[in-house]
Amino acid sequence: MNYVPDHYWDSRLRKNFNLKNAGFEGMSESYNKVSYEIKMGVLEETLRKHQLKIQGKKIIDVGCGTGAFLDFYIERGAIYTGIDISEYAITRLSKVYPAIPFYKIDITLREDVMKLLAYGRYDLVHCFDVLYHIVEDMKWKNAIANVSLLLKEKGIMLFTVKMPKHETYIKPHCKFRTMITSNRVLGEHNLEIIEVTPLFFFLNRGTRLEYVNKLLDRSSYILRFLDEVFRRMHLCKNWANLKIVLAQKVRARA
Repeated sequence: MNYVPDHYWDSRLRKNFNLKNAGFEGMSESYNKVSYEIKMGVLEETLRKHQLKIQGKKIIDVGCGTGAFLDFYIERGAIYTGIDISEYAITRLSKVYPAIPFYKIDITLREDVMKLLAYGRYDLVHCFDVLYHIVEDMKWKNAIANVSLLLKEKGIMLFTVKMPKHETYIKPHCKFRTMITSNRVLGEHNLEIIEVTPLFFFLNRGTRLEYVNKLLDRSSYILRFLDEVFRRMHLCKNWANLKIVLAQKVRARA
């Protein structure tokens, strides 16, 4: 498969504009709904733990997709902007939410990001399930540089990663970098990791066996319960299948 990001995500979202096609395509809509509910729950816990109040704050949702996190931020009083590489996603969301700004932006392109800076910098960049879909290393580094550019000083970046021991391709559109690599590149752009929080242990672990995936799909609520137990009891943090990273933009060193 020749992975061309904008064509790939346009094609997926045109099939059906739902969580399944924006998220874990191999599982059902109900499975993905459980997955996103957990993401929102852990996101809220993270914001509360670090006393990050988002009311009145400028938030940009990079890779907004179907708008899964839109209500989360709007209900908490944030000033929300959504961007995505998929023109179809932006068109759909703009029709449903005409009062909210949505832009077709490639976060890896400096010229695209410069257009956003005309509206000022942001207090928080939400970047869930985006960076590991940027498989070309230079574009991935550009994306991190551009996120830093969008942030105010002391602004917050929230993103999801796996951080395995070795760089890993899961699929042609998924590449996970190591903690060492991620930390180094973030640091080069004045982004300091504050906390890494486990998100999933059992959910979002597909296999190549269809019958096993069907069993996992039917077991989403059991897997959710196990994930919550592991998170609450701080068990096997390094075994987490996906993590939320909170990073802060710091002043450049002299």
